[in-house]
Amino acid sequence: REELVEKLMKTTSLRVDALSACLRNADPPSQVDMANKTDVLKEYLFHLAFENQRENDYITEKLWGSFAAGTLPVYFGAPNVKDHVPANSVIVVDDFESPQELAKYLIRLTQDRELYESYHQWRYQPIDPRFAAKYGFTNTHSTCRMCKWAFATRYGLAWNHSIQEIDEPFIAHKTCRNKVGLVGHPFKEYWLSADGVHDAGKTAKAVHVTSNDATKTCKLTSENRVVEIDHGALRRKIYDHDGVSDLIIESEREGGYLLRLETPVAANELFKLNENVRWFQDSRSRMTFLTSGNVTLSITGQGTLQIPITSSTRVRVITENVDHFHRGTKKIPSYFGDLMTRDFFSPIEAYRIHT
Repeated sequence: REELVEKLMKTTSLRVDALSACLRNADPPSQVDMANKTDVLKEYLFHLAFENQRENDYITEKLWGSFAAGTLPVYFGAPNVKDHVPANSVIVVDDFESPQELAKYLIRLTQDRELYESYHQWRYQPIDPRFAAKYGFTNTHSTCRMCKWAFATRYGLAWNHSIQEIDEPFIAHKTCRNKVGLVGHPFKEYWLSADGVHDAGKTAKAVHVTSNDATKTCKLTSENRVVEIDHGALRRKIYDHDGVSDLIIESEREGGYLLRLETPVAANELFKLNENVRWFQDSRSRMTFLTSGNVTLSITGQGTLQIPITSSTRVRVITENVDHFHRGTKKIPSYFGDLMTRDFFSPIEAYRIHT
């Protein structure tokens, strides 16, 4: 960019004022505070908004400062800059064959008021819908947007990088029970007997489930979060928070059971991070399954798995949107997933000390 500025200075008749230490050749206009760049730019018809990188979408305050000051930016940087600005609002260096051609056009603009002002017409017209859709998020202060992003990251919510807003999860972050007492959302819960399922021709049969509450609801209470499996052989409690469903299973007597979880995730492959952490993932959602013991999970259909239950255990299901922004995330936990995994295996403990 310095080479381009030097060519404009030395090989053309265009007046170029370089006010900073780099290539300085002029003093700032009188009565202007150099610490206020916007005020300085207001004194000029053009601003050479030259970036230090030539990468798509890399656009800095050099361009936006020109717009804020009301001057006309002469831009050199991101090749796709026109995708980011209102139509006919910027002079792009790449549109000219040489610095000399560029200088010739800029001099012409100084002599043709109507042509020069045509580059400012966008200021007096309804905002370009394309521009508004891309940068409407700037109406919200950056501090607020940062807080929203941190909240989304912490609680496993999707973050829309284009509009810088939280996206609703494709699978709602709530845990609901049906009238029998079993979970119906974000997955469907089934309890089966494992007795004889390894024998040829035999399949698992559903076992009896009872609950003290016959209400279908998404509001869990101390009464309706508990069900008894197979006449009290197992006791299951369900807890939920922020896209996490915890099943606490207490075994009263020996016996083999299967917990089948049917999810809405369109996946036939169960990714295995380790013996206790696995997940289903499709193009939109991920559901991660944590087990407190080393068990062999089996897939029985699309988005459906079975967990053998032979003793008291805990199962956690984490529901979140897929992270499409970062690369290589299919095989690694998200920040939220990792946080909830560590919380499951190494929960914070509280002790009461008597003195």
